[in-house]
Amino acid sequence: MLSDSVSQWDRCSVENNLHICYHDEYLETVSEVLEKIPKFWELTEEQKSYCAEVKRYLAKIDGDIATTYKLKFRPQKFLAVLDEIYEKFDEDREPTESSLKRAVMKFLLELSRFGEDIRNSDEAEEGCSTRLFCSFAEMCCMHSEISLDKGDCTIWKNFKGLTDVTSLPDIRLYSYGIKTTKTATARSKIPVSVVEVKKSVEKQLGESELLDPLTERLESTDLSSSISSLASSEDSYRKPPIEEYLMNSTSLGQHAGQLLLELHKCHKDYKNCPILTMSGMIIDGTKVLFTVLEMKKGHLKKLENNEELDEDDKAVMYYSQPFDLIYSDERSILIDNIMRLNNLEL
Repeated sequence: MLSDSVSQWDRCSVENNLHICYHDEYLETVSEVLEKIPKFWELTEEQKSYCAEVKRYLAKIDGDIATTYKLKFRPQKFLAVLDEIYEKFDEDREPTESSLKRAVMKFLLELSRFGEDIRNSDEAEEGCSTRLFCSFAEMCCMHSEISLDKGDCTIWKNFKGLTDVTSLPDIRLYSYGIKTTKTATARSKIPVSVVEVKKSVEKQLGESELLDPLTERLESTDLSSSISSLASSEDSYRKPPIEEYLMNSTSLGQHAGQLLLELHKCHKDYKNCPILTMSGMIIDGTKVLFTVLEMKKGHLKKLENNEELDEDDKAVMYYSQPFDLIYSDERSILIDNIMRLNNLEL
């Protein structure tokens, strides 16, 4: 039985009642996830140039000086690097847009606050992770909207015998673009990604405490060598399904419900598109997983009309492995792909 709030949905209920299932394992790259969206264009030359500038400013920040684990015990080097980047802003003679510099500085400010919060407590609070990710997304030319109260709810009336079903995602992202224009403003009325921020379960009890094997592998190597290592040991290392990252059935059901309700809200005019999609993300501290809900138009229509579903009605939640915005290689992937969300067409 489904609750009237998607925050109470679990994975089992979503699979049994709505036929929405998570893919068996993560897709290797973010592109594989986002390319499930039919109309999704590559970065323009202007966007590539902008992303390169952002990466240049942040190049000194990397996992060799900081992870959420290291920040608890050794924050000085990390915070010193942020100060160094700040100091060099005025010395930088490269012709850089002032709006880009402001966005980078805002992200650095939130990253500094995040480091201080980690140092002063055992784990990153959701609010801290929310602010950090919003500043990161805005640095990638997205408009982030944080849900504050019931007025930000998405509502599906007369759903599965319930009067109203509500969803309140932590963040909605809207395309905004590098330059603010009337076209960009018009496009930004529909969310291109729905974001859930979860409270990290990674405990940091002592400097000698070992991290879980997957996190340790990701945090001790760069992304390319991690992927290479994973690929070269297929027999001994299985690609983990998403529950091994989150360990929380309710988080999975809630996120699927959030994407479903936004899909219902945004696709009033189906036109000739037989496959419908809604993109999302799950944030865990500084780690970001990309998700996409893929559903047939006929499947959604049956849900809207409260018709019985059959075995052919199968929607899939695709997801990437987590990418950490602290690591330079992984951060570059995040910057490119969040910027690319500006090129999504519903």
